[in-house]
This record gives sequence, C-alpha cells and structure tokens, in this order.
Amino acid sequence: MAVIARDFNGVPTLVFGLGTSQALTFTATSAQSTAVAATTRIVRLVSTQACFFAIGASPTAVANTSVYLPAGVVQLVSIPGGSKIAAIQASATGSLYITEAA
Repeated sequence: MAVIARDFNGVPTLVFGLGTSQALTFTATSAQSTAVAATTRIVRLVSTQACFFAIGASPTAVANTSVYLPAGVVQLVSIPGGSKIAAIQASATGSLYITEAA
C-alpha cells in the first residue's frame, strides 16, 4: 500500500530523495556544470546570488534572456538525463547549487 506524504496542514506534498550535488560558481561570463546522471529527471536549484540559467547538452546562459532565479529561492526543475546547467550572474558573482533528485 502506498502512503502519500502530507505537510503539517494535511496537504499532499511531493517527496523525493536527494542525490549528488555540485556547486557551480558563476560570474559575468556563462559557466557550465558537469552533466547530471543519465537517470536524473529533476534537479533542485538554489543560488547565493540572483542568476540566469539554461539547461541543455552544452548550454550557455544569457543575462536577461535565460530563466531568472532569484537568490535564496529553491527551484525544482525537470531536466533531461545527462544534461548540463549553465549560469550567469544577474548582478553579482555567486554559486548555484545543483542537487540531483531521485
């Protein structure tokens, strides 16, 4: 029998295991992560500074046109297995923490 995880208010919530993590330092030039595992389908992103990010086989993040991620916000993102993530600063150098979900 499956059990659905619920928050403190009894609302069903998404639960997944966390796997490998990497820190990607970004500056005014797009930086690229190493590839996530071929079996990864979701990543958890959180950044120390606001940034823009892109996902792909060999992505390049572009300021003001790629997806914006505010500092300190946790974002779950669907990702094709084996992909990489690129990030570029919005206003200051920072680190984007990428955690694979299982």
